[in-house]
Amino acid sequence: MDKGVTLSVCMIVRDESLVLARCLDGVRVFADEIIIVDTGSVDDTREIALRYTDKVYDFPWIDDFSAARNASYSHATMDYVMWIDADDVVCPEDAVRLNSLKTSISPETDVVFLLYGSSPDQNNIFNNSFVFRDRWAKRSFNPTWHGRLHEWIEYPKGAKKYFAQDIMLRHCKVRVNDPDRNMRIHKLCLAEGTEAPTRDLSFLCGEYSSKGNFEASVAAFYELAEEEPFPESDIYNSLFSYIWSMKQLKRNDELIDKLVLLEEKGIAGEMLLCELGGLYLAREEYDKAEKYLLEALDTPVDYKDMRVHFEPYHEFIPCQKLSKLYAALGKMDISYEYFKRAEKIYPENTSIRLSRMYYNRLRASTGN
Repeated sequence: MDKGVTLSVCMIVRDESLVLARCLDGVRVFADEIIIVDTGSVDDTREIALRYTDKVYDFPWIDDFSAARNASYSHATMDYVMWIDADDVVCPEDAVRLNSLKTSISPETDVVFLLYGSSPDQNNIFNNSFVFRDRWAKRSFNPTWHGRLHEWIEYPKGAKKYFAQDIMLRHCKVRVNDPDRNMRIHKLCLAEGTEAPTRDLSFLCGEYSSKGNFEASVAAFYELAEEEPFPESDIYNSLFSYIWSMKQLKRNDELIDKLVLLEEKGIAGEMLLCELGGLYLAREEYDKAEKYLLEALDTPVDYKDMRVHFEPYHEFIPCQKLSKLYAALGKMDISYEYFKRAEKIYPENTSIRLSRMYYNRLRASTGN
């Protein structure tokens, strides 16, 4: 019987004592070899790592993720090399699936992509995002990381890819060890000229938004949108941060105009359509709102486009807003149907609980 391929799992860590065991409990189910590179921990990270593997190495942190990841890969000896971070979680079911994948996958496969998602949250619904990330690479072609920040591997032309649609890793951060790290490294990248201009702007849009500097986030996005050729992928990657920033600045009319222009340039997708529908709903332009929300609801989602997709935009938010729209139009039966669809997705969401109370009172008063 074919025993399948073997897998080295590589990690770079620093002061991860709160989460490392949680991660490695899943990893040890499918890893043939666990390699941990410590970049300067002062807590119990090393002691925890040694419970799972004797392949624990030191590497000085030099504000360069690629350097650290390449150091970890240099110790790998198995057929494939996989990266994972200490604050990632592999649930027991997915750990078993990963173990099974080693026996079912074709050894001709060069790269394996796994779904990567955030920790599920029924109230902070925008935590529920998913994207395909390259996780396994065939060791024989010497996979090498590039870039100090938001690092990547360049694969051979024509590399054979496999997308594991039924396996997910989740990012479940407990604390931020170095909150200024990303911007510090980004400034190094700018000084060195090691990142593409559009990649810089995309990063800045998200970083500024996350820090509450919404004006700077919007400025970075607008500069990005003026680049030629039109950086479609980077626009998609920045869109959520831009929309969030504009809403915090209460520049909704300007946001509508910009989203319409982006749609004309081919940047559609469920997020843009849903946001346009919601913005028109707030302006009580119900025909336009209905058009965009129904289109968002009918937009197929393909994670193979390698873009981040926010699960609430697939069905929950369009249904929730359509419920509100039809209620405003007095079409209560249709409104209730869309509410029930949204309720099935996030039944414990606070807004759903409030809507449930409203519909229960309404139906009780009408006897329906």
